[in-house]
Amino acid sequence: MVLRWGEKKVVFGSILFLILCSFIVFGATNSEPSEIYLEGNISELSFVSGEPVLLDFVINFTGPISPNTLLNISFDDMSKSKKLKSLLDYQEILYDVDGENYRLLNSNTNVDLIYTSAGDHLVYLMVDTVEDVFESISFGITGSALNPSYSPYLDFGNDGLIEWQYFGGLTGYVDEFSLPDELNENGNPSEIIIKNEALVDRTYWCEEIDLPYTRDLEVYASIEDLAGLNLTATLLQLESPSCVDSAGCEAYGGQFECKLETVPGTANYYNCSMDIGYAVENEYLICLYNEVDGDGTVHQGKLNAEQGGDTSAYTCKLEGSSYVCNDFASDDFFIKVKGGDYTYELGNFSADFGSSLVNSYAAFEHSLNNQIENCIELSGGGCAIPLRIGSLSPAAIAIHSLDMYYTSSGATKSKTSFYMTLIAEEGSLIEIGDLDLLDLESKNSLSMDTSGMFFFVPQVDDEDDYEFTVELMPGPQVTLDVTIGPSDEWDSSGYNESSTQDFIKGYISSLNYQTSNFADVLSFLELSDSVTVALSGLNSYLNSSEHINYSNSNESQNFLENLTNELDAIVLGTPQSIEIVADISEQIIAEPQDILIDMVAGGEEERVNAYHHQNDFIVNSRARHLKVELQGGVIIEGTWVEKNIAGTGTDYYLYETIPGSLYVDPIYELSFKEPFEMHRQVPNLVYRKEYSSLNNVAYSYFVRKNIAFDLSSLKTILIPKTGISEVEYETVPVCGDGVCSVLVVDGERVSLEDAVSCPEDCSKKVNWTGILVAFMIGLLLIVGMVLYFKLSGGDKINSTLKRLPRVFNNPEDEFNLKKYVSDSIKGKKTKEVIVAELLKRGWSKEQVDYVFKNLNVLKKK
Repeated sequence: MVLRWGEKKVVFGSILFLILCSFIVFGATNSEPSEIYLEGNISELSFVSGEPVLLDFVINFTGPISPNTLLNISFDDMSKSKKLKSLLDYQEILYDVDGENYRLLNSNTNVDLIYTSAGDHLVYLMVDTVEDVFESISFGITGSALNPSYSPYLDFGNDGLIEWQYFGGLTGYVDEFSLPDELNENGNPSEIIIKNEALVDRTYWCEEIDLPYTRDLEVYASIEDLAGLNLTATLLQLESPSCVDSAGCEAYGGQFECKLETVPGTANYYNCSMDIGYAVENEYLICLYNEVDGDGTVHQGKLNAEQGGDTSAYTCKLEGSSYVCNDFASDDFFIKVKGGDYTYELGNFSADFGSSLVNSYAAFEHSLNNQIENCIELSGGGCAIPLRIGSLSPAAIAIHSLDMYYTSSGATKSKTSFYMTLIAEEGSLIEIGDLDLLDLESKNSLSMDTSGMFFFVPQVDDEDDYEFTVELMPGPQVTLDVTIGPSDEWDSSGYNESSTQDFIKGYISSLNYQTSNFADVLSFLELSDSVTVALSGLNSYLNSSEHINYSNSNESQNFLENLTNELDAIVLGTPQSIEIVADISEQIIAEPQDILIDMVAGGEEERVNAYHHQNDFIVNSRARHLKVELQGGVIIEGTWVEKNIAGTGTDYYLYETIPGSLYVDPIYELSFKEPFEMHRQVPNLVYRKEYSSLNNVAYSYFVRKNIAFDLSSLKTILIPKTGISEVEYETVPVCGDGVCSVLVVDGERVSLEDAVSCPEDCSKKVNWTGILVAFMIGLLLIVGMVLYFKLSGGDKINSTLKRLPRVFNNPEDEFNLKKYVSDSIKGKKTKEVIVAELLKRGWSKEQVDYVFKNLNVLKKK
């Protein structure tokens, strides 16, 4: 059965709707408790001056509550408040929190951003709901004459995909050619005859080339014009990179082209310049076709080629709005390109927002609306969209004049301000003890007491009546009249003295426990001194409490007033609780790709030697995911990474690499205990420290997010400052070095690696027939996604290409991942094997999906 376009859209849209519905999760919404009341006989409640207020009470809940809910106790105008959650901690009542609440702060219409090195800053845009739709957006981006920015870029949504990047003016083309992978210009020569063909039969002669990151191409082809050749170069992209299929592979593009002006009777490399208008990178087809119509009998030109061996060549034909391409197995065509060279530098002027989009405006709008769907919902209403603003050099950048329009609930709204800060607070309390605040049908009340408030009855000389209130803020309250009498009516029981000491001892016991069990955590977080000072103050009060004459009203009043006023201040900033959520230890093993070319001075050979040099050291590591709540409500959460290096040496550079896939903000989320300098920021964060002497070196750093289970991807590399001489090493198989290792013994070849032990190096022939069903399922899924985007892009998308283009990253980002995937496919690996390998190596699922979805088809403006 063949579906028309409209029917396909309905079918695919329905499938997508069902998939989305299956992932909907409803979060908890805060509510206020309905009632709070005191337990016991309270008809004639009375207190004695100086005694701690210890009462039982009951809360009736209507649903989840805010973790910032306070319990407040007061006698007339004298009151004290504490977080209800802090009281639960003190009374060792377990609870559970659902998610986080977010707020945006510090709105500005003009924002100045300073970059001391290459890096990025986060600001935020705000819309009303996740269902809003962008209408338009633009804003000014201005550089500095004294501190210009090299190729600044914008990442809407902070998802690693660059939507805007400043290239500047085209100054020419780079010196190096980008050639097809399999083309050898000095190989066995051959010729392809180019004929005059009717439009429906016209042949496109194409080479798959790994393009540099560019907006302009200079296309070269080795041609001999025989008889009035009218040759045009264009750009296509295969549905799947390096596609090999007997039925042909679909390709898109063709709207960007340039004419090659050939000279009749002369064989030469002819070239033309192609202005793409948007950024391209990685695998594309550079194609030539003859625009002279005819019956295919006239030989109008020759395209020089290389005969034999593996090829990167394809022949394509236009069918409707797309192309069908088949691999050309016998020859590689002499086609090559150069990428553009640009000014890149944004000085004391504003970049044109529209002309610096990496993709078409329609694709840009589509990307923005995806970000709305994934925006961060705010507790006070609204939805935050992160905007990562980066520079590839030290710089000063100003963003200003935001002009953003969007549709919300049918009405057009606008915003003119950026937001500088996103505050994450704990989410709703959804369980307390055995009480499920999400399901209150069987039980809705909680009994607890006021222990942990450290609130004392005010000192009075004569008995009198007071208004006593216990309330939740926000929430209900209970108020009643009570009687307070002087302390001489009560001190003989001894309860005042012992209870006061118990409170102080409770704090002392908690801090002593933390000192005994988490001394290294306290030291790392620089909390040891505050704990020591707090213990000293508490012990001083405990000692004083043992010498107080409680029958002396003045003496006891002064002591209790000081204790009430100062106890919270003494412990403020000390840990209320310390939790080690995860504790991982691993030995870090360097891989060949971890040695970057800019870490060594001698090129590829020294890079290989540097890799083997890592065997002189053992890098032991430990990562602990910490969650520490301080008195006063501040929460410190993140990963403490420790590295210990066994080995010795003199004058070394130590490099610490944090993968870009972890999205760690170097300014706000990363802090080293020792002074490291940033070496590079893309595609991975790389820090460097000089050591005049290596002798069992240890260092540590803190990342304000949970990356404990990614410990193995945090690589440590050691390079001598004087360089590395040739290293003699045993012939052992190194998986990932690009060589399928073998050992020759008495003339016999013994494999040290194979496609099972190291699929990266040893490509394995695959029975394509055996996996055809799985391949077709994957292909249908990709085609389904293409049809959906092709049909939902609106009138602004070129009608001949009903598909949104791919979103590109900055010049270095994702290069290794895309190249690896492309090479693996050429090596006949299945998608399942590639995905498993990449996930194992630390790449995120989003990055892998992005490469395979391959949506970077070009559009006209």
